[in-house]
Amino acid sequence: MAIEATSSRVGLQRLVRLRHRLTIWYVATFGLIIFLLGMGLFAVISYQLSQQLDNSLRSATLELVRAARIREMEAGARGRVVDAVDELNIPDRILYLLDVNGNPIKPAKADNWIRQAAKKAGASGQIILQNEVPDDKTLRLHAMRFKLASGRELVAVAVADQVELEDKYADLITAFVVIAFAALFLLAAGGFILVRKSTAPIERSIEFMRRFMADAAHELRTPITILRTRAEV
Repeated sequence: MAIEATSSRVGLQRLVRLRHRLTIWYVATFGLIIFLLGMGLFAVISYQLSQQLDNSLRSATLELVRAARIREMEAGARGRVVDAVDELNIPDRILYLLDVNGNPIKPAKADNWIRQAAKKAGASGQIILQNEVPDDKTLRLHAMRFKLASGRELVAVAVADQVELEDKYADLITAFVVIAFAALFLLAAGGFILVRKSTAPIERSIEFMRRFMADAAHELRTPITILRTRAEV
């Protein structure tokens, strides 16, 4: 009986270890799938957010161009178009007017990288540029060349801080991590239940074997006792 109990206990322990291994494999496999899927979604969403920022900068430069042309018509003097920079108020956007050679008109001062971008836009028509600045900031701009009714060519520039993208990235990562952990927890619970149902026939077979051995031992005990008694007599 002791041998039977030991054999049954060992079989059940092996079955429990098998369940744990299968559950871990199940969670690891689906976890890898979730991770790869999340990376793909993050890349796609990051690209879309970047495109949204670029489109917003383009809209800002177009508004500046439109305001400059309207201001020129209203003022009747070329120099008054610079007032369009002061009249426009676009949240989280810094606006510049420069000539095609990169010389600032309004405001009177501009960083060198903005001047270089304006010069490139004066040659090519428009440009999108990104630049790292102190304090771990990343600025992005859109520069576009345009012509006034007088024939004068200027460059409109809109600059934005990419911190708004970083905030969206942080929210996106936080949401993904929370969802991923919840999904893994549900996968672990579902995987354990699935593995338990899958190994249930094996557990029943072990239990059936244990009962069979117990019954066989019980049936053999009586004739063995009789034989031993007769042998002793």
